[in-house]
Amino acid sequence: MLTVGVIPVLSRILSNLDLKPILPILEKADIFDEKSAKKGALYNIKNGEAVKLGTKIAIELMPQFGKIGADVPEFVAMYKDISIEEAKKLDFIEIVKEVLKDTGLMTFFESALRQKVEQES
Repeated sequence: MLTVGVIPVLSRILSNLDLKPILPILEKADIFDEKSAKKGALYNIKNGEAVKLGTKIAIELMPQFGKIGADVPEFVAMYKDISIEEAKKLDFIEIVKEVLKDTGLMTFFESALRQKVEQES
């Protein structure tokens, strides 16, 4: 669930990442196509394609993960309503799958990602 407390943490995560390395990947995937934007562009990606896209994005952003290292457990803790220590023990892939199913969170992420890409272009 997209709670009020999660929004600043997500914003901090996005603001600390340089998204230029993934722009070609996102453009190739057409997630910013205006037609799909009205329906929720990230939802238009088929499940198998989402895994491939997520993997490519993770590989490109991995060198920057140190910038958001403390923010990720904080985000997960707030999202799951658990302690940060408990969040650190959870399976990352399972959390990603859960987040991808959260309509409110995905809408926020898509909007924030779009704004960040526009700023960096």
